[in-house]
Amino acid sequence: TLIILLGYASRRVGIFSEKDMAGLNKFLCYVSLPAVFFFSLATLDWGTVSFSLLASLCLAKTIVYIATSIVTYSATHDAERIGISGLYAIFTTKSNDIAMGVPIITSVYGKEYARSKA
Repeated sequence: TLIILLGYASRRVGIFSEKDMAGLNKFLCYVSLPAVFFFSLATLDWGTVSFSLLASLCLAKTIVYIATSIVTYSATHDAERIGISGLYAIFTTKSNDIAMGVPIITSVYGKEYARSKA
Protein backbone atom coordinates (compact mmCIF):
# COMPACT_ATOMS: atom_id res chain seq x y z
CA THR A 1 0.00 0.00 0.00
CA LEU A 2 2.86 2.37 0.78
CA ILE A 3 4.43 1.83 -2.65
CA ILE A 4 1.10 2.53 -4.35
CA LEU A 5 0.68 5.75 -2.36
CA LEU A 6 4.25 6.82 -3.15
CA GLY A 7 3.71 6.15 -6.84
CA TYR A 8 0.45 8.11 -6.85
CA ALA A 9 1.97 11.03 -4.96
CA SER A 10 5.07 11.15 -7.16
CA ARG A 11 2.92 11.29 -10.29
CA ARG A 12 0.64 13.99 -8.84
CA VAL A 13 3.61 16.10 -7.77
CA GLY A 14 5.14 15.76 -11.22
CA ILE A 15 8.24 13.70 -10.48
CA PHE A 16 7.42 11.39 -13.40
CA SER A 17 6.44 12.65 -16.84
CA GLU A 18 4.23 10.80 -19.32
CA LYS A 19 7.35 9.51 -21.07
CA ASP A 20 8.74 8.25 -17.74
CA MET A 21 5.46 6.53 -16.97
CA ALA A 22 5.45 4.79 -20.35
CA GLY A 23 8.97 3.49 -19.72
CA LEU A 24 8.12 2.31 -16.21
CA ASN A 25 5.00 0.61 -17.50
CA LYS A 26 6.99 -1.29 -20.14
CA PHE A 27 9.62 -2.29 -17.59
CA LEU A 28 7.02 -3.55 -15.13
CA CYS A 29 4.99 -5.43 -17.75
CA TYR A 30 7.83 -7.01 -19.70
CA VAL A 31 10.63 -7.45 -17.12
CA SER A 32 9.65 -7.16 -13.44
CA LEU A 33 6.33 -8.99 -13.34
CA PRO A 34 7.47 -11.94 -15.51
CA ALA A 35 10.62 -12.21 -13.35
CA VAL A 36 8.52 -12.41 -10.19
CA PHE A 37 6.28 -15.08 -11.74
CA PHE A 38 9.27 -17.08 -12.96
CA PHE A 39 11.01 -16.89 -9.57
CA SER A 40 7.83 -17.96 -7.78
CA LEU A 41 7.39 -20.96 -10.05
CA ALA A 42 11.07 -21.88 -9.99
CA THR A 43 11.17 -21.96 -6.18
CA LEU A 44 7.75 -23.56 -5.70
CA ASP A 45 7.62 -26.65 -3.50
CA TRP A 46 5.30 -28.88 -5.54
CA GLY A 47 4.60 -31.01 -2.48
CA THR A 48 2.60 -28.18 -0.93
CA VAL A 49 0.40 -27.53 -3.97
CA SER A 50 -3.23 -28.51 -3.53
CA PHE A 51 -4.02 -29.97 -6.93
CA SER A 52 -7.70 -30.44 -6.04
CA LEU A 53 -7.97 -26.71 -5.31
CA LEU A 54 -6.12 -25.91 -8.53
CA ALA A 55 -8.43 -28.19 -10.54
CA SER A 56 -11.55 -26.66 -8.96
CA LEU A 57 -10.31 -23.15 -9.78
CA CYS A 58 -9.67 -24.16 -13.39
CA LEU A 59 -13.11 -25.77 -13.66
CA ALA A 60 -14.83 -22.69 -12.20
CA LYS A 61 -12.96 -20.36 -14.56
CA THR A 62 -13.83 -22.56 -17.53
CA ILE A 63 -17.53 -22.53 -16.62
CA VAL A 64 -17.54 -18.73 -16.21
CA TYR A 65 -15.61 -18.30 -19.47
CA ILE A 66 -18.03 -20.46 -21.46
CA ALA A 67 -21.13 -18.90 -19.86
CA THR A 68 -19.86 -15.36 -20.51
CA SER A 69 -19.02 -16.23 -24.10
CA ILE A 70 -22.46 -17.68 -24.76
CA VAL A 71 -24.37 -14.84 -23.10
CA THR A 72 -22.31 -12.12 -24.79
CA TYR A 73 -22.48 -13.82 -28.19
CA SER A 74 -26.26 -14.17 -27.87
CA ALA A 75 -26.82 -10.60 -26.64
CA THR A 76 -24.52 -8.86 -29.13
CA HIS A 77 -25.68 -8.12 -32.66
CA ASP A 78 -22.41 -6.68 -33.90
CA ALA A 79 -20.58 -8.07 -36.92
CA GLU A 80 -17.59 -8.89 -34.73
CA ARG A 81 -19.54 -10.46 -31.89
CA ILE A 82 -17.31 -13.52 -31.67
CA GLY A 83 -14.37 -11.28 -30.80
CA ILE A 84 -16.40 -9.24 -28.34
CA SER A 85 -17.68 -12.35 -26.58
CA GLY A 86 -14.15 -13.75 -26.29
CA LEU A 87 -12.85 -10.46 -24.95
CA TYR A 88 -15.57 -10.22 -22.31
CA ALA A 89 -14.93 -13.83 -21.32
CA ILE A 90 -11.24 -13.07 -20.83
CA PHE A 91 -12.10 -9.97 -18.77
CA THR A 92 -14.38 -11.96 -16.45
CA THR A 93 -11.88 -14.74 -15.81
CA LYS A 94 -8.47 -13.06 -15.82
CA SER A 95 -8.94 -9.65 -14.28
CA ASN A 96 -7.97 -9.87 -10.61
CA ASP A 97 -6.34 -13.20 -9.91
CA ILE A 98 -3.29 -11.83 -8.12
CA ALA A 99 -4.65 -8.47 -7.00
CA MET A 100 -7.61 -10.07 -5.23
CA GLY A 101 -6.37 -13.61 -4.63
CA VAL A 102 -3.49 -12.82 -2.29
CA PRO A 103 -5.50 -10.52 0.04
CA ILE A 104 -8.35 -13.03 0.20
CA ILE A 105 -6.02 -15.91 1.05
CA THR A 106 -4.27 -13.72 3.63
CA SER A 107 -7.54 -12.70 5.28
CA VAL A 108 -8.93 -16.24 5.36
CA TYR A 109 -5.83 -18.24 6.29
CA GLY A 110 -3.55 -15.62 7.87
CA LYS A 111 -0.26 -14.05 6.89
CA GLU A 112 1.91 -17.06 7.69
CA TYR A 113 -0.07 -19.36 5.37
CA ALA A 114 -0.10 -16.81 2.56
CA ARG A 115 3.65 -16.27 2.88
CA SER A 116 4.37 -19.99 2.74
CA LYS A 117 2.18 -20.47 -0.35
CA ALA A 118 3.15 -17.34 -2.30
